Amino acid sequence: MKELTRKVALLTALKDAVETELESARAEAKSVIVKAREELGVKSVEVTLPDGDVVATVTVAGGGESATVFYDDEFLTWVKENHPTEVTETVRPAFLKALLSRVEQSGDRFVDPTSGEVVPGLGTRSRSEYISVRFKPEGREAIAEAWRGGEIGELLAGRPALPTA
Repeated sequence: MKELTRKVALLTALKDAVETELESARAEAKSVIVKAREELGVKSVEVTLPDGDVVATVTVAGGGESATVFYDDEFLTWVKENHPTEVTETVRPAFLKALLSRVEQSGDRFVDPTSGEVVPGLGTRSRSEYISVRFKPEGREAIAEAWRGGEIGELLAGRPALPTA
């Protein structure tokens, strides 16, 4: 029991340290990538290991505005009248997601381009940009192997120590 609880405490401390460092690194990377996007048109950055293998792509995603339901009653009434099969007690989430992704804003109104109908009850909300990391199919394992082999220790110098395999 003592060894197991020690392992839990040690892993929790490491996880907390890594999460703090990751939050800081994400904020710094976001700032650098946004600047590169504005100045050079960079949209994403490939992540390579020291041997040159591409293991992931980092992108600043999100941002801008998107349609969202502001007035539930008006929206529900419209869906009942125009798409009654899409209503249960509430609008089906899949339909709502699909509709919000395709509506087009015209002034303060939103139009469904497939039908030309004005969709009442919608508005816009700002979305925050965030860092997106997409790993190649074997990317995580390649990173783990490089870590176990001591190939990426320098990249984490001065950072929280990660346990070896």
